[in-house]
Amino acid sequence: MNTNTARAPRWVGALACCLLGLGCSSIPPGEVPPARLPGEAPEALPLKVAVASIEFELADDEKPKEYQPQEVIDARLVREDLAAWVNAAAVFPDVRAAKGEDYVGQMNDAWDNQDDLLLQIKLADFRTNFDGHNGWWVPNIVNWLLWMVPAWFVAHEDYSLSFDAQVSVRSVDSSRVLHESVIPVKVSGSFDEFDRGWHFFGFITPFNGPDNWRQIAGNLLPAARAQLGRALGGQLRDEFYGQLTRADVRDSMRKTLALIVGVSYYQDSVRFPALPYAASDARTLAKTLSDPETGNGLAQRAVYELIGSDATREKLSATLDEIAGRMRPDDQLIVYFAGYGTRQPDGQASILLNQAEGAEPVTLAELGALLAPVAGEKVVILDCGFDGQGRSVRSGVAPPAAGADGKALAEALGGYALLSTSPKSTLMTSEHLGSSLFSYHLVAGLGGAADRDENGLVDHEELSAYVREKAVAESAYFGQPQEPYSEGSLARAFTLAVPRAPGGATDEGATDAGAAQTDGGAQGPDEGDAPDDDDDAEEPHED
Repeated sequence: MNTNTARAPRWVGALACCLLGLGCSSIPPGEVPPARLPGEAPEALPLKVAVASIEFELADDEKPKEYQPQEVIDARLVREDLAAWVNAAAVFPDVRAAKGEDYVGQMNDAWDNQDDLLLQIKLADFRTNFDGHNGWWVPNIVNWLLWMVPAWFVAHEDYSLSFDAQVSVRSVDSSRVLHESVIPVKVSGSFDEFDRGWHFFGFITPFNGPDNWRQIAGNLLPAARAQLGRALGGQLRDEFYGQLTRADVRDSMRKTLALIVGVSYYQDSVRFPALPYAASDARTLAKTLSDPETGNGLAQRAVYELIGSDATREKLSATLDEIAGRMRPDDQLIVYFAGYGTRQPDGQASILLNQAEGAEPVTLAELGALLAPVAGEKVVILDCGFDGQGRSVRSGVAPPAAGADGKALAEALGGYALLSTSPKSTLMTSEHLGSSLFSYHLVAGLGGAADRDENGLVDHEELSAYVREKAVAESAYFGQPQEPYSEGSLARAFTLAVPRAPGGATDEGATDAGAAQTDGGAQGPDEGDAPDDDDDAEEPHED
């Protein structure tokens, strides 16, 4: 009998034993997002969603492994995958990946695209873990003794990948967070030598370095991505959809836009001498509305500024056209002007904008007509005079009855008008305040001083009452009465959030400011035509 022939069955038997001892790799696969998640889909909401870049944060005990998740994870692919899962939830008809390198850039892109929501996801506490040997480890020792090569293919090591997906949905219009949640994700798999990276004696105990951990994370990530996507889609459909139908959440999505116009220096400086503080009053108000730390909560992109040479009729009209394209019935708009006013030969009050030849009049009727097509609640605030008092050019035309200008403006725009002075009262500016008296208290009121019911909101009526009360009291002290007034009404209150750390003057600060005027006096009707040295140094920057 041939010796080789006799040995053959032995080798065949030994090889069969080895094969029987082989454990198969068990790494969970990924999943292609379905067209629709199982279950009954609700009626889609008419909202557009932008998905921000995915952020990653390694767990503390993961950092010594000396790899970064960005080396394993294609963030662009993850974002596109999650966007597809959100689409599968059938809650929103339009879901896309936002452009931009960071949050600010992506939020601005969402704003430019007129998206409604920005979905942000951070994979926190990201870690891979060796969970130990499974039941194939002992049989695999036998494999190694018979023939080491098959031992490398036995999946006897268990690994897991886990992280906490921190999810937030933010309103693009209001920048407020509407929904926050944490989705825990964990996937596990059984690995052989080559699944996690080969080592000669790795079947006995893993000698994992950065390359091995990168490979382990990469193998488990598709399943983790699918688990997160399915959970995210289900959460948006089952939880967030219901939240969006609540009145308080819809209110928190309410957009507030502001158009701030200020002119201190007109092109014709002979006919229109420089106005102290008009442009700086406009800038101060814009900052009060949008300062990230001490403002009223408006995003800076929501505040449109036309200062100095930018304050032209053409730019005003173009800006209002853009604003009209963004406004919805639930939104609100504030328009502010500081500069010269005058009266036309037919008696119509007008504000004066800049132009190459000097100044361009825009009557209040024209301003109202520009604003009339804009949806939502509208408040117009004018810090100017029309009849020879401060911030006005005397026309010689007799003024109308008290309140007529404001009433005409409110009716034309279909909203609420707050004017800094009435025809027979003054308009004061103060060197010590560095502002007009009206705008100083306007900013103070927005800073929280006008929140009389202390509900954390300042509405248009509270603001108007506060500014009028302060301006009347302090101007009377100097014998130069200034009487702001308001006209019109709104279907719902125009509200702004009180800053977390209130800026501007408080009631006490306003009183101190009034007292400070006793030293230098207040600029009355004939004293507001030339800037002081400090204002003169600052204001040319507007052009």
